[in-house]
Amino acid sequence: MPNGRRAVSRGVARRHAKLKALRELVSQDRAVLAVDLASKKQAAVVCDHDSVVLGRRTQQPPPQA
Repeated sequence: MPNGRRAVSRGVARRHAKLKALRELVSQDRAVLAVDLASKKQAAVVCDHDSVVLGRRTQQPPPQA
């Protein structure tokens, strides 16, 4: 490889393509909220347009009778 640089793997290329598509959908002054409502552990994550995590919370739901 020229200058000692490695070729980008397919996985890395796919990740870059996904991030590029997300940047086109979400403007810089917005955030994305992702919520996982699993039965044992629930989570919420806030990310900016570059998928940088700004905040994360987890919670265990109460047992159901």
